[in-house]
Amino acid sequence: MSELEEQIKEKTRKRNLPSGRFISQVPFCRFWERVKVLENECWEWLGGCNNKYGYGIFWTGKRKQVAHRYLYELIKGEVPAELELDHLCRNPKCVNPDHLEAVTHQVNCQRGKGGEKTAILKQNPKRLYQLI
Repeated sequence: MSELEEQIKEKTRKRNLPSGRFISQVPFCRFWERVKVLENECWEWLGGCNNKYGYGIFWTGKRKQVAHRYLYELIKGEVPAELELDHLCRNPKCVNPDHLEAVTHQVNCQRGKGGEKTAILKQNPKRLYQLI
């Protein structure tokens, strides 16, 4: 085994914690231990969540980060400061980068449930009873 292969093996090897739980050293490996691929192609986050909005939270080893943003930035690159990620699938626990799109806050709000209701009411105010 080469020296590089040994280094990779050492970094990805699971460590026994005092609590008796195991955890891998590399954040990316730990991340995948908390993801379940669903039939609808959502990659659902099984780790801790932000109770207010339901987004997954992931500890990178240096800081807490929203799980879907962590994976999106690893795969697709950094999200510009003026943009935020919109879940096209409407599942806040989904971390699949193909289900995310970088958009402005205004666009994200318009696409969300609140924006959807507002758009429907503007088109047909009589549909209010269907939304309640």
